[in-house]
Amino acid sequence: MHQEDAAVPARTSPTEVGQQSLETLLLVEYEPAFRELLREGLEANGYQVLVGENGVDALHVAEQHPGPICLLVTDVIMPQMSGPELAKRLNEARPEIQVL
Repeated sequence: MHQEDAAVPARTSPTEVGQQSLETLLLVEYEPAFRELLREGLEANGYQVLVGENGVDALHVAEQHPGPICLLVTDVIMPQMSGPELAKRLNEARPEIQVL
């Protein structure tokens, strides 16, 4: 084992240690294959992932979700509503939401 290896702690996701995720993300991506890939990766790392295929859909999903949404992960250019417009509208209803 190299000294650098010993300094880097092993990464364990909440699902690996049997804990349920406390963070909910809203993922908005127009391209279905990329959206699914992102969702799978985020869920594999212990996040609860809400999914929208566009801004209008994402607003509806957020309205239906009773708990907090910690982070919006959105595409910038989408049909019906851009990512920045979605972020602005969601931030009005959920000021705690962070945007990526």
